Amino acid sequence: MMTAFCSKNTYLTLKSPMFQLSGDMSEVRQLITDVATGTPGVVGVVISDKDGVPVLKAAIESNNLLEGCFRHQFLSVFGTLSEHGQKMCLGPTSSIMATFDDYQVVHTYQDPLVLTIIASNEALTGQLMSLASALKPLVCDIAKTIVVM
Repeated sequence: MMTAFCSKNTYLTLKSPMFQLSGDMSEVRQLITDVATGTPGVVGVVISDKDGVPVLKAAIESNNLLEGCFRHQFLSVFGTLSEHGQKMCLGPTSSIMATFDDYQVVHTYQDPLVLTIIASNEALTGQLMSLASALKPLVCDIAKTIVVM
Protein backbone atom coordinates (compact mmCIF):
# COMPACT_ATOMS: atom_id res chain seq x y z
CA MET A 1 0.00 0.00 0.00
CA MET A 2 1.32 3.42 -0.88
CA THR A 3 0.21 6.61 0.81
CA ALA A 4 1.19 10.09 -0.33
CA PHE A 5 2.33 12.64 2.24
CA CYS A 6 0.87 16.11 1.85
CA SER A 7 1.44 18.10 5.05
CA LYS A 8 -2.16 18.65 6.22
CA ASN A 9 -4.21 16.19 4.16
CA THR A 10 -2.24 13.02 4.80
CA TYR A 11 -4.06 9.73 5.02
CA LEU A 12 -2.40 6.55 6.09
CA THR A 13 -3.22 3.11 7.36
CA LEU A 14 -1.03 1.66 10.06
CA LYS A 15 -1.47 -2.00 10.87
CA SER A 16 0.91 -3.41 13.42
CA PRO A 17 0.35 -5.61 16.45
CA MET A 18 0.93 -2.62 18.73
CA PHE A 19 -0.94 0.17 16.92
CA GLN A 20 -4.15 -0.09 14.91
CA LEU A 21 -4.78 3.21 13.16
CA SER A 22 -6.57 4.22 10.03
CA GLY A 23 -7.25 7.86 9.28
CA ASP A 24 -5.56 11.20 8.99
CA MET A 25 -2.43 12.40 10.77
CA SER A 26 -4.41 14.08 13.56
CA GLU A 27 -5.21 10.62 14.94
CA VAL A 28 -1.51 9.69 14.93
CA ARG A 29 -0.61 13.07 16.44
CA GLN A 30 -3.13 12.47 19.24
CA LEU A 31 -1.71 9.00 19.92
CA ILE A 32 1.82 10.40 20.18
CA THR A 33 0.57 13.18 22.47
CA ASP A 34 -1.20 10.66 24.70
CA VAL A 35 1.90 8.46 24.97
CA ALA A 36 4.28 11.41 25.51
CA THR A 37 2.21 12.99 28.29
CA GLY A 38 3.06 9.95 30.42
CA THR A 39 6.70 11.08 30.48
CA PRO A 40 7.26 14.10 32.75
CA GLY A 41 8.92 17.11 31.16
CA VAL A 42 8.23 16.34 27.49
CA VAL A 43 7.17 19.49 25.61
CA GLY A 44 7.18 18.28 22.00
CA VAL A 45 7.75 15.36 19.64
CA VAL A 46 8.68 15.61 15.97
CA ILE A 47 9.05 12.89 13.35
CA SER A 48 11.09 14.04 10.37
CA ASP A 49 13.21 12.63 7.58
CA LYS A 50 17.00 12.60 7.86
CA ASP A 51 17.22 15.97 6.07
CA GLY A 52 15.01 17.59 8.71
CA VAL A 53 11.74 17.84 6.77
CA PRO A 54 8.97 17.38 9.39
CA VAL A 55 6.48 14.59 8.77
CA LEU A 56 4.55 14.93 12.03
CA LYS A 57 4.70 17.47 14.86
CA ALA A 58 3.05 17.08 18.25
CA ALA A 59 3.26 19.87 20.83
CA ILE A 60 2.59 18.62 24.34
CA GLU A 61 2.93 22.08 25.91
CA SER A 62 2.34 25.33 24.06
CA ASN A 63 5.68 27.15 23.95
CA ASN A 64 7.39 29.72 21.70
CA LEU A 65 10.58 27.66 21.69
CA LEU A 66 8.83 24.78 19.93
CA GLU A 67 8.35 26.74 16.70
CA GLY A 68 12.14 26.93 16.34
CA CYS A 69 12.50 23.25 17.21
CA PHE A 70 9.95 22.29 14.57
CA ARG A 71 11.91 23.93 11.73
CA HIS A 72 14.04 21.90 9.35
CA GLN A 73 17.18 23.87 10.24
CA PHE A 74 17.00 22.48 13.77
CA LEU A 75 15.83 19.02 12.78
CA SER A 76 18.56 18.56 10.15
CA VAL A 77 21.22 18.60 12.89
CA PHE A 78 20.90 14.82 13.27
CA GLY A 79 21.84 14.17 9.65
CA THR A 80 24.79 16.56 9.81
CA LEU A 81 26.19 15.12 13.05
CA SER A 82 25.65 11.59 11.82
CA GLU A 83 27.66 12.28 8.66
CA HIS A 84 30.50 13.83 10.70
CA GLY A 85 30.53 10.80 13.00
CA GLN A 86 30.91 8.48 10.02
CA LYS A 87 33.76 10.60 8.63
CA MET A 88 35.56 10.12 11.94
CA CYS A 89 35.08 6.33 11.63
CA LEU A 90 32.72 6.19 14.63
CA GLY A 91 30.17 4.11 12.75
CA PRO A 92 26.45 4.73 12.25
CA THR A 93 24.64 7.00 14.73
CA SER A 94 21.55 5.63 16.42
CA SER A 95 20.80 8.53 18.77
CA ILE A 96 22.05 11.97 19.77
CA MET A 97 21.30 13.71 23.06
CA ALA A 98 21.88 17.40 23.69
CA THR A 99 21.31 19.41 26.84
CA PHE A 100 20.86 23.17 27.02
CA ASP A 101 20.20 25.59 29.89
CA ASP A 102 16.43 25.13 29.79
CA TYR A 103 15.82 22.14 27.50
CA GLN A 104 17.18 18.84 26.33
CA VAL A 105 16.75 17.19 22.96
CA VAL A 106 16.90 13.52 22.03
CA HIS A 107 17.18 12.50 18.38
CA THR A 108 16.81 8.79 17.54
CA TYR A 109 17.17 7.35 14.05
CA GLN A 110 14.74 4.75 12.75
CA ASP A 111 15.58 4.40 9.08
CA PRO A 112 14.50 6.52 7.18
CA LEU A 113 12.90 8.74 9.85
CA VAL A 114 14.25 10.63 12.85
CA LEU A 115 12.26 10.90 16.08
CA THR A 116 13.05 14.10 18.00
CA ILE A 117 11.87 14.57 21.58
CA ILE A 118 12.13 18.03 23.14
CA ALA A 119 11.90 18.14 26.94
CA SER A 120 12.59 20.45 29.85
CA ASN A 121 16.00 20.32 31.51
CA GLU A 122 14.38 18.62 34.52
CA ALA A 123 13.23 15.58 32.51
CA LEU A 124 15.16 12.38 33.05
CA THR A 125 17.16 11.38 29.99
CA GLY A 126 16.56 7.67 30.64
CA GLN A 127 12.81 8.25 30.57
CA LEU A 128 13.17 10.15 27.28
CA MET A 129 15.08 7.23 25.79
CA SER A 130 12.36 4.86 27.06
CA LEU A 131 9.75 7.06 25.38
CA ALA A 132 11.73 6.87 22.14
CA SER A 133 11.78 3.07 22.45
CA ALA A 134 8.03 3.02 23.10
CA LEU A 135 7.37 5.13 19.99
CA LYS A 136 9.73 3.11 17.78
CA PRO A 137 7.06 0.67 16.45
CA LEU A 138 4.83 3.60 15.49
CA VAL A 139 7.69 5.43 13.75
CA CYS A 140 8.62 2.25 11.88
CA ASP A 141 5.01 1.83 10.71
CA ILE A 142 4.91 5.46 9.57
CA ALA A 143 8.18 4.93 7.69
CA LYS A 144 6.65 1.96 5.83
CA THR A 145 3.51 3.79 4.79
CA ILE A 146 4.65 7.28 3.91
CA VAL A 147 5.89 8.00 0.42
CA VAL A 148 7.26 11.51 0.02
CA MET A 149 6.46 12.88 -3.43
